[in-house]
Amino acid sequence: ALRFDLLVTRLITARLSGSAETENLRDQIIDQASDLPINLAPVREKLAFIQKAKRTDFYETAAISDLESLRQELRGIMRYRKSSGTTRAQPLYIDVAEDEGGVRVESHKVRLTGMDLAAYRSRVQSVLEGLFDQSAALRKIRAGEAVAEADLDELISDVLLQDPDLRLEDLLEHYPNKSGSLAYAIRRIVGMDAAMVDEHFRIFVQQYPVLNANQIRFLELLKSHIATYGVIEVDRLWEPPFTAIHAEGIDGIFPDSAQVDSLLDLLQNLNLTAA
Repeated sequence: ALRFDLLVTRLITARLSGSAETENLRDQIIDQASDLPINLAPVREKLAFIQKAKRTDFYETAAISDLESLRQELRGIMRYRKSSGTTRAQPLYIDVAEDEGGVRVESHKVRLTGMDLAAYRSRVQSVLEGLFDQSAALRKIRAGEAVAEADLDELISDVLLQDPDLRLEDLLEHYPNKSGSLAYAIRRIVGMDAAMVDEHFRIFVQQYPVLNANQIRFLELLKSHIATYGVIEVDRLWEPPFTAIHAEGIDGIFPDSAQVDSLLDLLQNLNLTAA
């Protein structure tokens, strides 16, 4: 909580002073908010503030009072943040042979958003779809199977042959994941085989065979999303299009908390197969 207090305070100070550090501090807050496990009840209560903290456009118009409100609402749940268990790559620094007192060193990270990200995704998707017949790695990824490093290396080479300026490794910048898995990032582009998705959900349906029409509709919508995008971020279950069936998302569709917990466990296990 104190570390989060300090981080938000540094962002406020940077905003007021017009410091170039503002974007870096903003990204740190977004990363910390993204590490909060929505399946825990105390975290879920702050979902609206978590979603706000993860949106880059929020910081573009947020007043100092908005940032202070964000700090107060989220500081108490920061202890629930998930540890990635991996070492973050150190930023690349370029040193210049000049007078040390006049040298300013900064790290720069490009993160595509909005239409730029959509165009990039379309470009990658087009290249990968043309390689499905020849790539064992792509077929395994879409089936939710483990992929050998040799298969991934071959896929990277095949992509470069199709588009010399397209590096699959860059997917980890735009579709990051805690395990740093390139296969996971690729699955977010190519999706997951619909039959394999059905197989995962069959366990839940067998556990709760009596479901109403809205619950069945919600599950079909969820399966369709995973088949298209390969994985699903848990907090999306309280956002459109899942709120189109019920304004409270998954909580409104499944009032039984045991069903919600079982479904969240299923989704987390399914996401792990992509890592």
